[in-house]
Amino acid sequence: MTADERRKLDDAVANYYDVEVDYDAVTAPSCHLYGEYEIPQVRRHARFMAERLDGDLRVIPDAGHVSMVDAPEFVVGALRDFLDGAL
Repeated sequence: MTADERRKLDDAVANYYDVEVDYDAVTAPSCHLYGEYEIPQVRRHARFMAERLDGDLRVIPDAGHVSMVDAPEFVVGALRDFLDGAL
């Protein structure tokens, strides 16, 4: 990732927190997945969203940003588990 791309990502993630969202109004179950090797900003954002929405948070082992390619069996299993519990 170039320094310019990193700055754009940092800015996008930092400004997300400035958006006013009524998290308490969200009543749907939520599932938040991120790869073990994901960049710190995305890991932090996944944890933030899971905490705010009281959601299910899972780390996908041996995976990066394109987790469904790196660990398709884990991703499908995690989604099936989540949906089984949510339905």
